[in-house]
Amino acid sequence: MGPLAWDPMKVILITGASSGIGRATALELASSEVTLILVARRLDLLETLEAEVRQIGGAAMSIPADLSVSENVDRMMASALERHGRIDVLINNAGVGYYGTVEHMSREVMGEILALNFTAPVIAIQRVLPIMKAKGRGHIINVSSVVGKRGLPLSGIYCASKFALGGISESLRVELREAGIHVSLVYPVATDTEFFSAVRRGDVKGNFSPSGYVQPAREVARAIARCIRRPRAEVYPYRRTRFLVWFNAMFPTVVDRIMTPYVRERLEAKSK
Repeated sequence: MGPLAWDPMKVILITGASSGIGRATALELASSEVTLILVARRLDLLETLEAEVRQIGGAAMSIPADLSVSENVDRMMASALERHGRIDVLINNAGVGYYGTVEHMSREVMGEILALNFTAPVIAIQRVLPIMKAKGRGHIINVSSVVGKRGLPLSGIYCASKFALGGISESLRVELREAGIHVSLVYPVATDTEFFSAVRRGDVKGNFSPSGYVQPAREVARAIARCIRRPRAEVYPYRRTRFLVWFNAMFPTVVDRIMTPYVRERLEAKSK
């Protein structure tokens, strides 16, 4: 994809930028003459990415932060706004998964997952909205997951966090309808990233592979870049996902039955 058709002075903040979808998105946007604010826990990986972005011709700064701590979200936004005065596009991508039953999920894990996957994006949005409203434009992109439309067994709290992110994004989209601010939801399927190695584990000890198509992170990054150029309410980087979402909304019990063979390995992992 060539440079995007937009104001080259755009400032774009990406959370979870050190690996996976966030990293791929940063590299995808680097040639478009935008300024990138890269946020993640691991400073060494951020600095490596920052150097790569500059080699491509982009501008970037790094902010190391553990966004599961709400005070760090405030500090991240304050630092970004102090440096650049504005954020034109906020990409809430940071997140963590979970393997375990709802029955035996600890409250500590529940709080951790919700803090990073849901609360952190909401706080970031609250901090950036006054700036975007003052300018009369802006774009908030929340990276969800197909499991934010259809839950999977043994990932209940992760699915719930993505459903919650979708719900608040839909509310926000209508609230901001007259403000010139776009709100987009991105729904990837399983993606070839570090997500599966970093997932939190509860009472599931065995391993299992993702069900269905596993898409490259760059495929999702390109979809996000297209969305920035032409904002859309919902983005499905793997187009067949849209049919699954529709079919599940119409026939959820049928989808339960259809999915069972595909998630058998996942279900069997619980007893290992």
